[in-house]
Amino acid sequence: MSISVRALEAPLPSDQQRWKDEEHLRLLSVFHFVVGGLAACVLPFLVIHFLIFMTFFANAAAFPGAKEEAFPREMIPIFIAFYCFAGLVTSVYAGGNLLSGWFLRRKTHRVFSFVVAGLDCLSIPWGTVLGVFTIVVLTRPSVRRMYESH
Repeated sequence: MSISVRALEAPLPSDQQRWKDEEHLRLLSVFHFVVGGLAACVLPFLVIHFLIFMTFFANAAAFPGAKEEAFPREMIPIFIAFYCFAGLVTSVYAGGNLLSGWFLRRKTHRVFSFVVAGLDCLSIPWGTVLGVFTIVVLTRPSVRRMYESH
């Protein structure tokens, strides 16, 4: 009893399935661009918040009703480290989503898009939806073959 190699291969996707996969990848690409762009928009607000924070605590006596030492100066390096860490995390998140959107559009670096989708799942609720849908689409055998052909 012999089984041909052709019988073990998955059937080629129909034109309709290919069109559906292309459309899903295009939509996912757009949504990754949107999420990455929104995350990048958080960075200026983080900088503004830091500047207001530092202005207030560096010149606490300039504000009416404020005590001279309303905030211990030893805490400022901890807050600076926190703001730097938050800026780094936000930049990586934004850049990862923007790159993933670009890669989804070009159908390259499938594993990178998987990793970004997993990280998106941590951002509840919208990131979770985007991450799950990205993982579902990228695990389709027809989409996997599309990535292999590019």
